[in-house]
Amino acid sequence: MGKGTFSMEDAGFVVGINVKLTKRDKNTGRVLETRQGHNTCLKMQLMGIVKWMNGEFNESAPYLLGEDWIPRYLGIGTNIATYQNPDGVSTEVNINDTRLLSEISPRIKLPERNKIVNRSTQRYVQLVISSYLPSEYYNDETIAEAGLFSRETGNNCLFRIVFDGINKTEDSVIEVDWTISVISVESTNEPYEEIDKSDLRLSMEQLLDLYGQKVPQLKESTEHIKSPAIPQLQSQKTTQTAVDEATQLLSTDYSTLKDVVIESGGIDTSDADATNNDLVENKTAYAKNVKLRGTLKQIQANGFTINTFHSIETLNGDIYVKTLNSDDKVLRQGSFVCIEQGNLANGIHLTADKIKDGETILGITGNYKGDGIDTSQGTALSTDIADGKIAFVKGEKIVGNLPVSEANQYYQNWSTTTYQQLPGTGDISVQSTVGRDSLLRSNTIVVQTIHPADLAELIGLTPNKIKDGETILGITGTYKGN
Repeated sequence: MGKGTFSMEDAGFVVGINVKLTKRDKNTGRVLETRQGHNTCLKMQLMGIVKWMNGEFNESAPYLLGEDWIPRYLGIGTNIATYQNPDGVSTEVNINDTRLLSEISPRIKLPERNKIVNRSTQRYVQLVISSYLPSEYYNDETIAEAGLFSRETGNNCLFRIVFDGINKTEDSVIEVDWTISVISVESTNEPYEEIDKSDLRLSMEQLLDLYGQKVPQLKESTEHIKSPAIPQLQSQKTTQTAVDEATQLLSTDYSTLKDVVIESGGIDTSDADATNNDLVENKTAYAKNVKLRGTLKQIQANGFTINTFHSIETLNGDIYVKTLNSDDKVLRQGSFVCIEQGNLANGIHLTADKIKDGETILGITGNYKGDGIDTSQGTALSTDIADGKIAFVKGEKIVGNLPVSEANQYYQNWSTTTYQQLPGTGDISVQSTVGRDSLLRSNTIVVQTIHPADLAELIGLTPNKIKDGETILGITGTYKGN
């Protein structure tokens, strides 16, 4: 009995074998070639299928002695006749063939778990066995026949089909899917035909290519859909790990593309150079066809920010305290900038030998007891002593709705300044109110101005507390010792 439709002359059932070979690129999964074939089988082969469906394919089963009829191995061959052809085997297929015409080793073990199709609306039962030829085997061979065998070696072919040759290459994988159908005598006597989805897949890939060409921003994502997404969706041999990796790849594409704006007659934003760090936090705008969401921190009215100490300088009788803005931020009108106060005493040259013994100013306790030291070389001026923890701003006035002070530039724009000596600590609190909204970049130099007289009064600096002849914050000392 040869290839063709099923015949119902010999029994109340018909068993048909449909085989489809699909050659795919092993890197992309793209279908390169397909072949199909069909054959019928004997009663004992049917019994082997029944045992297979019943799970009786364990190698340790005691009844599996000698020849058996359970398909467990895939064999392939070239179907090329030679001078030493096996008896009874030819390029024509017969249901009694127990071998291939020109088999190529090795045989591939079939999976033990397979798909059974048994729908109430169909008059047949199907066993679907999915196998494949790995990329490392049969390379540079033209494969033109395939068979299912009960054993790894020997003449025990159960089903054999031949087809037009298909060349196996190292960069390809050939899938071999067997659909074994048991047809009821009440059927329409037509063989099962597997649905061919290759054209649908090709159309999908072509459409994705077109999307990538029309919208360049989608190009990378469409390639990921073509591979690995579609092959993983179709493949019966995939693993959960492979599916998860493909899913994660598409999820990343989604996150990347969700804020991309496709220009369609709107405003051209290609020349915009703003970034997320140029916008106030949670505010949105568009630049270079991408939606921006601001990340700049805001210091609202009555809020405060603490800067890092930079240096203290004196100029024209005023003290300039310079601090570094620690990060990009927006200062709203009415917000405060606070400075570190630990270095204020050093900045005004306040030391223990210039302070009356036992008196404490800015955390420094004096030790001068009137030992007659020459004070003519003293360099302290009235601007060298602060009356409490006070800071004012020095520099040019920055004009604008939201002025920008870049790194290493000076910032000064205060409306009012207040001072307070904190109870119990001796620390001086200086609060400068930002006069208008300003943006301070990282490493902006913030300058605050201190009036010496106000500082001297706040910290209780009087002539009798200062070494005779020394001048601090404009006050000349009179203390000469007991």
